[in-house]
Amino acid sequence: MSKILVTGSAGFIGYHLVNRLLADGHDVTGLDIINSYYDINLKFDRLSETGIDRADVESSVGRLVKSHSQNRYQFIRLDLEKGNELIDLFKKERFDSVVHLAAQAGVRHSLTHPHDYISANITGFLNILEGCRHYPVKHLVYASSSSVYGANKRCRSRCIIMWTTR
Repeated sequence: MSKILVTGSAGFIGYHLVNRLLADGHDVTGLDIINSYYDINLKFDRLSETGIDRADVESSVGRLVKSHSQNRYQFIRLDLEKGNELIDLFKKERFDSVVHLAAQAGVRHSLTHPHDYISANITGFLNILEGCRHYPVKHLVYASSSSVYGANKRCRSRCIIMWTTR
């Protein structure tokens, strides 16, 4: 089976995707910054459901934490803006695929904190692309940040871009 990185894995969609990938027999590494934009207790509860203890995560920021209940799951609390640390993760783990769900959400928040969005959504995505470039993956799935902007009537919900490297 594949070795897969899922960013935004403590979020609602990421959590469910991790569970499905584990059920299908894949080795999964979850990654999330666990910021306070959404209730962090919900995120830690989701991690707990996959065997990742809050105390382990809080004491191991930037380091992999193994699940106590899922032998194919590990988690890292990491800021995607930390390009060198992310590249080190790609180098160490040699992922087959990446599902990039992590993003700073909330359109209204972007009006008052635009730099948060550039840092998380643009720089973070660039760092994911760099990891995929330097340590090639077979597949990258990217889900756009929170909302799609503009008057495009064909794409009102989250757009998904798939990119394959060879």
